[in-house]
Amino acid sequence: PRRAVGSVVGIGGMAGAMGGVTLAVAVGYILESTGGNYRLVFFIAGSAYLFALAIIHLLTPRLEPLDEINGSSVKPLSIGSQVGFGFVGLVFGTFFGWVFDLIFRVPGQVSSRYMVTGALVGALIGVVSSFVITNFISKPTSPKL
Repeated sequence: PRRAVGSVVGIGGMAGAMGGVTLAVAVGYILESTGGNYRLVFFIAGSAYLFALAIIHLLTPRLEPLDEINGSSVKPLSIGSQVGFGFVGLVFGTFFGWVFDLIFRVPGQVSSRYMVTGALVGALIGVVSSFVITNFISKPTSPKL
C-alpha cells in the first residue's frame, strides 16, 4: 500500500541522513585521534552494509504481505519506534556533547568526554520519550452505541 511504502522510504531517508551526520563527526574524531590514518575509517565504511543488514533482519525477521492498513491494527509502540527515537536522541546528544567539547577543551588534547556523555544521555532521553509520546497518542476507539 502507498502509505506503507511512503513510511518505509521516509524512515530510510531519515536514517541515511542521520547516519551521514554521525559518520562525519566520527570520521573527524578518528582522523584527529589517529593522526590522519584512514584504515579504521575504511573498515567502518566497508562493514556498514553488513551492520545495516543485521539490523534489518533483527527488526523484521519475517516479512509478510500487507493487505490493508487500518487504524486499529497499527501499534504505535514498537521496537522500531524506540530505536528511531533513541537514534535521533543519540545524534542530538552527540552534537551537543561535541559543542561542549569545543567550549571546554584543553588546547592540544583530544577529548571526547562530553561527546560520549551527551550521546548516552541523548539516547536514553530518546528511548524514554518514545514511551511517553506513543502512550499519549490518541488511540482509535469504537463509537459508543
